[in-house]
Amino acid sequence: MPYFATFAVVDVDTYTGRVEVQKLVVLNDCGTVMYATGAESQQIGGQVMALGETLTEELVYDRASGLPLNFNLIDYKMPTMANMPDIEPVLLEVWRGAGEYGACGIGEGAVTCTPRAVANAVYNAIGVRIDELPLTPEKVLRALGKS
Repeated sequence: MPYFATFAVVDVDTYTGRVEVQKLVVLNDCGTVMYATGAESQQIGGQVMALGETLTEELVYDRASGLPLNFNLIDYKMPTMANMPDIEPVLLEVWRGAGEYGACGIGEGAVTCTPRAVANAVYNAIGVRIDELPLTPEKVLRALGKS
């Protein structure tokens, strides 16, 4: 069983509500690392999906029909490499003896901690907790009482 921790540094514009992630540090206690470059790439790649979930990706449904209104890649905003912050992958090697040569998973869990880390960093920045993803500018402004 792998263990993960993610730390985020954010800037929050209290006038526009925009959240910009400046840096992510992604720690993975993944047992024996057999290919460090590949393992770090899994951590970095997972952050693209994680930041999409955290900041931009949201399916909007028609309340009357229940059908998705933005079920396309134009209205469903996914991050690109141009949108990514500095990412520092950290691999910890703690022998578990569970997998082949003591290795554990990497790719699956790389996404799990980032939304919480960013939401907590936003809370630390503005003093108000937002408990619904994605952390859109509208939600930030509403939390600040500026809706």
